[in-house]
Amino acid sequence: MTPHPYESDSHEQFERRQLARDRDHNNALQIAEEDARHIVTDLVDAGIVAPNPESKQFRHRPTGEVFHSCICLAYFHRGWLAGVDG
Repeated sequence: MTPHPYESDSHEQFERRQLARDRDHNNALQIAEEDARHIVTDLVDAGIVAPNPESKQFRHRPTGEVFHSCICLAYFHRGWLAGVDG
């Protein structure tokens, strides 16, 4: 398996990925609004998502896709990771 372009050897990033996977495993089919906000916050902190407060949008940097909803972005990112890992 090849590493994702945004990954580094940072222990903090490793822990974030593990926590995200644990959350995903516990609730595989649905993402609540609060959980989606946490996922997007983690993605912003990791530099994977760029927020644009003026237009209330988020841009998924690896793909360039733009989202207005945290939930849509969280689902998209989960699917993108599955495609990259698969």
